[in-house]
Amino acid sequence: MRIVKLAAVLLIFGGLTAYTLQPNKMLNYSETVISGKIDGKMQYRNIFVIDNFVSDTIAVVPITNNAFNYTIEKDIVLNKYRLSFDGAMSEAAIFGNKDSIYIDLKVGKNGNEMKVTGTRLAENQYSGSTEERWSNVEYYLQENSMLESPAMVTNAIVNEWTDFMSESDKFRTADNYVPRDDFMEKDKMMITIKYLNFWNTLVKKREALFPGTGTPETADIKTMKKRVPLDDEALLNNAGYFDYVKSTLIAKDREDIDENTKSLRAIAKLPDGSFKDKMLYSQLNKSLKEASTANERTDLVAAYAGSFKDTKYNAIILGNNKVLESLSKSMPAPAFDAVTIDNKPVSLASLKGKYVIIDVWATWCGPCKYQSPFFEKFALKYKNQPIQFVAASTDKKIADWYVEAKAKSKSVMQLHINDLDRFEKQYAVESIPRFILIDPQGNFVDSALPFPSEQVFEKLLRQTLGLAEEK
Repeated sequence: MRIVKLAAVLLIFGGLTAYTLQPNKMLNYSETVISGKIDGKMQYRNIFVIDNFVSDTIAVVPITNNAFNYTIEKDIVLNKYRLSFDGAMSEAAIFGNKDSIYIDLKVGKNGNEMKVTGTRLAENQYSGSTEERWSNVEYYLQENSMLESPAMVTNAIVNEWTDFMSESDKFRTADNYVPRDDFMEKDKMMITIKYLNFWNTLVKKREALFPGTGTPETADIKTMKKRVPLDDEALLNNAGYFDYVKSTLIAKDREDIDENTKSLRAIAKLPDGSFKDKMLYSQLNKSLKEASTANERTDLVAAYAGSFKDTKYNAIILGNNKVLESLSKSMPAPAFDAVTIDNKPVSLASLKGKYVIIDVWATWCGPCKYQSPFFEKFALKYKNQPIQFVAASTDKKIADWYVEAKAKSKSVMQLHINDLDRFEKQYAVESIPRFILIDPQGNFVDSALPFPSEQVFEKLLRQTLGLAEEK
C-alpha cells in the first residue's frame, strides 16, 4: 500500500515538475495595440513608431498625461521598431501584426529604463544568440588569418553556425516564457545570415589574395543558403540581410566598376514591389551620400529615382538629395541661433570672420563624451589661429547641458541650439557626434569631418588653416 501511495506521490510530483518546466508562449491579440506609461518630469505628446531600415514613420501614437493606448490599423511586419518620443529620445521594441504590447518607461537623468510586456514579452528580453560572443571565424577574417586554408575556415563557419542555432532554443524568461515560433525562425535566419556574410567575405578576400583559385562551396554552405530567401521584407531591418542580398545579387558581376553602381543596377532589376523599393531606397541613399560631386548625385537621381513603385520614396530621395546639395563644399551653412552658458545669444552670422569648427553633441551620447577631450585638445593647440571651436548641444533639456557644459574647457565655446528640429533637419544630423567645418564667409568647408580621435582630422584642419604638415 505504501508503495502504491509513494508511486502516486511521485507521479503527481513528476507531473507538476513537467508542467512547471514546460515553457509558456504568449498568443496573438485581436488587433495591434501599443499602450503604456512614462514616468518622468517631462510631458510628451507623441511616439513616432519608425521602421529603422528606411527611417519611415509607420504610426504616430498620441500621448496624454504621459499615458497612451493606441491601435495601429494597418498591417505591420514583426520587427524591432524605433520609438521616438517627440524626437527627444528613442527606445526600441519588438512587435508585429496582432500584438498587444505594454511599455513602462522610466526617464531618469542618468539614463532611461524601459520594460516591455504583453504578447512579445519574451522577444523583448531576448538579446540574440550571437551577440557579445567570441567568434574564431570573425577573428580569422578580421586578421586575414588562415585564408590560405579555405576548408578549415569553412568548417569553422559551419561549426559555429550549428552551435549558435542550437543555443537559440535554450532561452527562457524568469517567468519561463519563450519567444514565439515566428520570432525564433527569424532569429535563426539572422544567425544564418551572419555566417553566410562571413562566407561571402572569405570568398571575396580569397579572390583578391589568390585570384583564380576559387573557394569550394560545401554542401553545408549550400544548406545554409537554402534557409535564407532573397526577398523577405521582414528581414530588411537587419543590416546584415541587406548586405547578404546585395552580395548575392552582384556575385557574378565581374565588370570593373564600383560596388555601389553594381548594387544599384542589380536592385533596379528586381520585381516591382515594397521589397525592391526599400532595397533601392537604402542603396540609392547610400550612393548619394558617398557621391563625390553634385553632378554624380544628379546622375544617380536621374537614373534611379523614378524606379520606385511607391512614389513616397521618390519624394524622400529628392528631398535628401536637396539637403546633401545644400551641405556641399562652398555652399552657405544654414543660419542657426544658440545661447551660451551665460545665456547670451549667439548666431552663426556673429561668428563670421574666423573658421568655425562645430562639435554637435549631447550629454546622453557616449561616443560624444569620448571625442570631446580630443576636440578640446585641438582647441587649446590652435587657440592662436583664426578658428573658433564650438560645442553645440542638441540636448532637449537645457538644464542637463548647462551642468555639464560648465565643467568643460573654456577653450571651446559652449552653445545650446535654440531650434533643434530646424538645426537637425537643415544640417542632416542623423547621428552624433558630428563635426562641421565652416569658412570665415559662413560657407561649408566640410559638413561631416572625421572624428578628432582620427589622425586625418588634424591633417585636414592644418590644411584648411594653411599650416605646414607637422613632422
